[in-house]
Amino acid sequence: QWDVNTQKEFLRIIERESNHLQALIDNLLDSSRLQSGQMSFDNQIVRLDALIRDEAARAQINHPSLVFHLDLDSAIRPVWGDPNRIAQVIDNLITNSEKYAPGAEIFISLHQQGQEVIIDFRDTGPGIAEQYLDSIFKRFFRDPDQSIKVHGSGLGLSICKEIIEHQSGHIEASLPAGWGLTFTITLPIYQPRNTPSPTE
Repeated sequence: QWDVNTQKEFLRIIERESNHLQALIDNLLDSSRLQSGQMSFDNQIVRLDALIRDEAARAQINHPSLVFHLDLDSAIRPVWGDPNRIAQVIDNLITNSEKYAPGAEIFISLHQQGQEVIIDFRDTGPGIAEQYLDSIFKRFFRDPDQSIKVHGSGLGLSICKEIIEHQSGHIEASLPAGWGLTFTITLPIYQPRNTPSPTE
């Protein structure tokens, strides 16, 4: 017979592995839907500053050790997109930081440049070797230096890229000076169509 503490530890392991398996299944389904053009998007006006704050707050509840530094311009214009899918992208980036750079600080900034809104997401983790930088958005790619130590499907960032591109946006990764990895997401601002007058 195992004591109570051992039983609790086994239950935690089972729950953790179940979550990993569910995440893998979800990623496989999302990737398949995106590849076949069957993923649905419920586009609407989205305030990115509020969305990012909500995602950071939710992540901090699940992972209290995360430290966020938010620099969000609340005066920027909204974008046109699916808030749940954009939130999925932000959540994926946060989850990656939590997995690959535990204890790292996360910096998220939001600003408008011309007709585009730009999200810069950076953590202070170990980053990735420069030779792999061009591959991180490829399906099933995993950092060889981390793949043994960290669970993952290699689909998360490719899903992020396809979601953003489906909403007329762009995402890229770069290595800042020093430590960490930066993701830059660009989305077009919402351009309301002119409503025809009754006489037209």
